[in-house]
Amino acid sequence: MISREDVAHVRAGPPGLTDAELETMREQLNAILAHIDALKAVDTTGIEPTSHAVPQFNVMREDEPRPCFPVEEMLANAPDRAATSSACRALLKNEATRASIRPPAVQAWHAGPLQ
Repeated sequence: MISREDVAHVRAGPPGLTDAELETMREQLNAILAHIDALKAVDTTGIEPTSHAVPQFNVMREDEPRPCFPVEEMLANAPDRAATSSACRALLKNEATRASIRPPAVQAWHAGPLQ
């Protein structure tokens, strides 16, 4: 049985819990420990340990290399392009931050749309 002092000492929540919150936490922790005791009482002799309640199987296909989509087809609906990439307007407000994360190929383009 966990006391309020134990809960206040361990305090699994933010500092400054009210008395009502400490009491609620004490009751919840005692309920958890009661469930653990109930599980300990079950005779599991001869039962094989499992990691899942139902059999698991891999539904993913094998990872096999295959051809990429053609660049022209992938960029067919892109409003702006920078070489073989889609281009978009800058989303960051600070020019220094934008320049530090912008790939070199796009740094020259940042002033305006592609021609």
